[in-house]
Amino acid sequence: MTAYGEDQPGVLAAITAELSAAGANVLDVSQKVLQGYFTVVLVADLAAGTDLGAVRQTLQSRGEAMGARVLLQHEELFQAMHRP
Repeated sequence: MTAYGEDQPGVLAAITAELSAAGANVLDVSQKVLQGYFTVVLVADLAAGTDLGAVRQTLQSRGEAMGARVLLQHEELFQAMHRP
């Protein structure tokens, strides 16, 4: 998952709260704030059978409400796009 937008308090907390509600386990997270803008790159483990589309929609809606863009993709897609 990646997210970016104008920095404001609670962005990471809101995203991780939604992931937690979906039963996700956060495995790795990197956050950077630069000149008033933030980026977050996060790896999370979702239980088998979790509706990825529903989680994606929830995260996107929550992000939009905070002025952030949230992108969620399956690990297999990420790996295929970033092969050496």
